[in-house]
Amino acid sequence: FEQRVEGVGGSTAVLRTLSLRPKVFEVRDFLSKGETEEVMRLGEQQGLHASKGMMQSKDRDRGTAHSQFRTSKQAWLSNSLSPVVKELDGRVAELTRVPASHNEPVQLLRYGEGQYYHAHNDWTELELYADQPQVWIDSHFGFQGRLATVFWYLNDVAQGGETIFPKHGQPVCEPLSRGGPGTRHCEGSEDPDMTSCAKGLKVPPRQGSVVLWYNFHPSGRGDRNSLHAGCPVGANLTKWSANKWVRIKPHNAKGEWIENHPALKRHGYTGTGAPPPDPNACPVVFHNEAAVPVDLMWLHPVTGLPTKLASISAGGRSSQNSFRDHEFLVMQASEGGGGDGAKKSNVVRCRP
Repeated sequence: FEQRVEGVGGSTAVLRTLSLRPKVFEVRDFLSKGETEEVMRLGEQQGLHASKGMMQSKDRDRGTAHSQFRTSKQAWLSNSLSPVVKELDGRVAELTRVPASHNEPVQLLRYGEGQYYHAHNDWTELELYADQPQVWIDSHFGFQGRLATVFWYLNDVAQGGETIFPKHGQPVCEPLSRGGPGTRHCEGSEDPDMTSCAKGLKVPPRQGSVVLWYNFHPSGRGDRNSLHAGCPVGANLTKWSANKWVRIKPHNAKGEWIENHPALKRHGYTGTGAPPPDPNACPVVFHNEAAVPVDLMWLHPVTGLPTKLASISAGGRSSQNSFRDHEFLVMQASEGGGGDGAKKSNVVRCRP
């Protein structure tokens, strides 16, 4: 089944429905050849480092290494890095019909020969982090997840490198419930071998295509059938791809601990309550004394890439909860919006 979507990048996008459980679509030629090459060039320019993510409680306790799950390298690309990145951010919003403020920066990925990412979900299954209160805060108790994933294929790969959905077609357990450990499994919904690419819906890499899938049901409950993996790349080949995650709320929305939140019981929280105050916490207030609005940017501690946190009107303020030694600057966008033409302040470092 195909559906035409008007007004995407000044043109029409054609969504090919690949699956309804989970909801997966493919859009071919979403990126031009020149755009894919520019995104790959930016990744090389920024430098890539080993991919890491949140560790589930059981794997943390076992001392499992991140490389046992994923072996790619990654870089983060913010809109201010290039007009192309900013243009694609807006195009994703036009495709999903969700405001661009909900989009995360681009996570660029490079997989070499034999590299992979075992099966995982892009939303937070809270019961797997039952004693990690900060995960519950960051996910707003399950209400600030990655609603959708728009996965970019930046080059062709002759062998391997597919995105696979191993629970494709499985039933939804207790579809009217709000989820929780008791709804993880039912007849016909068994979890697959997380390391295997032998069975499931496979979407092969095709330069310029994107794969769009939804990680949540319309009810707001996470979709366990959205489990997916990156299959090993063939011999002497490289796969370039990128994640553009679309969150339920604006991506920089802050969470807080809420005592007796219903999700604590529903998902089996086993911690002792709110996390203790972080000695490295660094609340900071920025005051814009300029006569024009500015953008407040946070600098990634590894890559140095800026990420926009807020816009501050002339004479306005912005309060942020940060951490010791995190760095910031403010930027006045140029006529074209960001990039090398933007006026920037000095870098400031947060000190409690």
